[in-house]
Amino acid sequence: AAARMSRMSSSFTSIPAMLMILGVLVFILGFLGCFGSFRENRVLLILYTILLILIVMGEIVAIIISMIYKGKIEDSVEDGLEEKIDGTSRTLLEPVVMKMTRMLWTPSRTH
Repeated sequence: AAARMSRMSSSFTSIPAMLMILGVLVFILGFLGCFGSFRENRVLLILYTILLILIVMGEIVAIIISMIYKGKIEDSVEDGLEEKIDGTSRTLLEPVVMKMTRMLWTPSRTH
């Protein structure tokens, strides 16, 4: 179970990195399309079109894979989030919750 959790935590931390890389690639692709259009360069526009088609095909494949493994993905995300919440509640949130509970349940001296 510990090995599984370490794999999941590493996959949860790699998701933002993947999204950042994907954002940079989309920015470069957009720049390529704008530059090709501005310069009226046929080669750049063809390269832009091919890369855009490949991205759309990749998205379709990702959707199909996510539909096939939907149950496994939901279970992994739920388990990972529960583990993260349990770990943070003991370390970070417990003092805050205890303080708020004391504030709410102690009788007020002003009344």
